[in-house]
Amino acid sequence: MTRQKSLAINVLAAAAALACIGTASAQENTYNPNAYILLNGSVMKPDSKFPEDKVGYGGGVKIGVPLNPSWDIQVGGNYAESKDHGLKMHEYLGGVDALYLFTPAGFRPFVLVGLGASRDSGTTIDRHTSPYVNAGVGFQYKFTPTLGMQADIRETDSFYRHRDPFDGMKNSANTYVNVGLTWAFGAPPVAAPVPVATTTRTEETTTVTTPPPAPVYTPPPPPPPAPVMKKYTLSASELFAFNSAKLGPNQPKLDEVATTMQANSDIASVTIVGYTDRIGSKAYNQKLSEERANSVKSYLEGKGVAANRLTAVGKGEADPVVECKDEKKRPALIKCLEPNRRVEIEPVTFTKQVN
Repeated sequence: MTRQKSLAINVLAAAAALACIGTASAQENTYNPNAYILLNGSVMKPDSKFPEDKVGYGGGVKIGVPLNPSWDIQVGGNYAESKDHGLKMHEYLGGVDALYLFTPAGFRPFVLVGLGASRDSGTTIDRHTSPYVNAGVGFQYKFTPTLGMQADIRETDSFYRHRDPFDGMKNSANTYVNVGLTWAFGAPPVAAPVPVATTTRTEETTTVTTPPPAPVYTPPPPPPPAPVMKKYTLSASELFAFNSAKLGPNQPKLDEVATTMQANSDIASVTIVGYTDRIGSKAYNQKLSEERANSVKSYLEGKGVAANRLTAVGKGEADPVVECKDEKKRPALIKCLEPNRRVEIEPVTFTKQVN
């Protein structure tokens, strides 16, 4: 085993041992869906094709975003430098990694793949900006709900667009060992406590002459009250004058609707539908039906019903209740068509105590 491989294994082993020691002090180790920042130190072994191929050091910063308990995305950059007898080699990395984690919490081993852009330069090599891909293995561990660590070993392969004039390299493969700390932007959500059943033991005393009391039958609780549904259909003669959308002063049925909705907050929404008869143009009747529905809506709002619980709709002369085809004279026709001039309030559903 080479000295460089031995160093990489020792670094990862020390990180794993630190995670195991942290098990005893971790207060909570559950999946945390919040984003986090990763600050890491790096040990780099350059490709042996570089003249400066000694082990170098560096570090980086990344932002991690958990997609679900099995996948993380990390975006950020890294820098490392190698020195060898006065020669230097530098590498800057910027890209994105996808981590597949084998466990949702605790000690979380993972495999990773990534891509990005690298910037290589050195004493004996030209500067190269080129795409790279990398792959590796590692693990994550949390010491507290927000503080944790990550360690991995990976190989980063850069692909140059032009061969280096010094040594003719077309690509390079550098090995990295990264160990760092993670800090999540928030703790995991707290699960609701699970109620624990408790048992109370009652001691009974008996005498020779008195038998123990018979168990008392406790009837089961009554079923929940059934929902009550009521549809309000109000004729126009109760609400408006003929050919008008102005409400009269006393509206007991609308007061009943307002009182019901105020007393039952579970009524989320009702629809108020205005209708007219067929006398007049369709456009005029449509507008009149909308004005009537909105008048009822405004009245209920004035009685304290929130506007977001009311929807006003006009349907003009649609859905007639009567046809009145035999009525010729206008007064008789107006009287006959009276049931069609109405305002309907869609079924109001609420819970009512059933005795």
